[in-house]
Amino acid sequence: MSNFMDITVKKEIRPCIVDGSTPALFHCWSEESYIHIAVLKEDVSGVVKGTVGILEFKDGHIEKRKPEDIQFTDKLFSQYI
Repeated sequence: MSNFMDITVKKEIRPCIVDGSTPALFHCWSEESYIHIAVLKEDVSGVVKGTVGILEFKDGHIEKRKPEDIQFTDKLFSQYI
């Protein structure tokens, strides 16, 4: 049986590569949404939602990026297999 006293939650920054070559630091995942208003007859209006990563770059600027643009480089996955 699990002992809940052993659970530790902490936010860690992870090194990553963006767009295949740009180094960055990953801070967290976030959800974003916006309202799309149909302009063309075949378009559909509605709310568009998605997940984005919050990244910090070497020069200090912050960007939101799609998950498919991010590749983690810390080999954290190897601890679990």
